[in-house]
Amino acid sequence: MYYSAIGVLAVLILFIVNYDILFQRQLSFGKPAWHVYRRFLFAVLAYFVADILWGILESRKLANLLFADTTLYFVAMAAGVSFWAEFAIAYLDEKSSFGQALVLAGRIIAGLIALLAVANIFTPVLFTVDADSVYRALPVRYVILAAQILLLVTISFHALSSMPKKGSAPEKRLRYQILASFGNIMAIL
Repeated sequence: MYYSAIGVLAVLILFIVNYDILFQRQLSFGKPAWHVYRRFLFAVLAYFVADILWGILESRKLANLLFADTTLYFVAMAAGVSFWAEFAIAYLDEKSSFGQALVLAGRIIAGLIALLAVANIFTPVLFTVDADSVYRALPVRYVILAAQILLLVTISFHALSSMPKKGSAPEKRLRYQILASFGNIMAIL
């Protein structure tokens, strides 16, 4: 149960920091990047809710519901990765073919995770949950995790390498640095 408390705090912070973007649609649709960011936030919210439920279901030893929740957790995580890649490129107003390749890579990774999550229902390839509600990751889960980390680091590296030169406005440089920092922190965590 205590496991879920961190997720509840994360949801509350998400609501406090992003209330206007989440609940005042007219504010979030002024720029394409904010539209994508809003979708990213909803994916993160779904991820947090699945994580909160995971703690509750695991403490109650409800193995079948825990399996279903973990499947949804993987799908939410996949959506988050895809929307982050799309947001990062839109936020930087990146029009290069490499930027578009990063968006495509995010979508491919997300699609692959979603397909593997569905396949996992019939044949365990990502994870198992036994009758005692013990979760066990399988090797494919680590391959997918490595692909996600590689994508986050690549987006961060791209943001830093594309950063405007010193003659540009400091706030523009700061955008690139913040975006790169977020991606690197997520890759580490």
